[in-house]
Amino acid sequence: MRQARRQNVFNGYLVGEQNVEISLLRFADDTLFFANNSMQNVLTIKAILRFFELASDLKVNFFKSKVVGIGVDEASMRRYVKVLDCKIT
Repeated sequence: MRQARRQNVFNGYLVGEQNVEISLLRFADDTLFFANNSMQNVLTIKAILRFFELASDLKVNFFKSKVVGIGVDEASMRRYVKVLDCKIT
């Protein structure tokens, strides 16, 4: 994630008055990605998850994975879900 942000291929979500960028939160075996509405961000998330699988020899359970879009149009959400192969919440 750090490398993706350094290379400007992933833009997190800005929050608060000071525009703090949030891109990733981890809880035990769960990961939350926060990103601006762009296909580049979705492709980067997919690549990060794939690299994780290759490096760890573990599998991401996309059947249990979900995408939440706030202020994202339905057509974009359908494209994102198709790329990520998961569900819309």
